[in-house]
Amino acid sequence: MKEITLHLVGGHAEDIHFDGGEGIAINAFVLLTSVPVDPPCSHHLVYGNSDTVGRLLLSFWRNSCRENPEGAWMIEEVAKAIVEEAERLRGRWPGEEAGPKVSQ
Repeated sequence: MKEITLHLVGGHAEDIHFDGGEGIAINAFVLLTSVPVDPPCSHHLVYGNSDTVGRLLLSFWRNSCRENPEGAWMIEEVAKAIVEEAERLRGRWPGEEAGPKVSQ
């Protein structure tokens, strides 16, 4: 593969083409790049609703479990770090309980 083209129409993901081939319809994508400069930087481009993007990330992890166990381990470590930092910075989401309710 030499070239990937993503088409966006009206702010929505439309299709993806590989090496100038026929377009394949898509409804979401996540693009992360690492730019090797000093200091390093990155690009983050996400199109799709939160449910679809969430399913993409879960699918990425599941595929990694089968095909790249070290990559799956890293995704799990990052997920743990995200939850820990989020809870420290904002606390729990509204409606989340600190623990199970005890009946009296």
